[in-house]
Amino acid sequence: MRAVAGKQAVVVLHYVPIPDTVEGKPPEILPFLGSSRLGETIVDSK
Repeated sequence: MRAVAGKQAVVVLHYVPIPDTVEGKPPEILPFLGSSRLGETIVDSK
């Protein structure tokens, strides 16, 4: 993100781990469906 040469960047995420999208998934994989690391990268790029 820091390498983007412009004033604005668009971040498109492929998966949103909200109740509707995790319904029916095995409970043991739920902690791995979202990642705060990606959020940190997006916020730090400002």
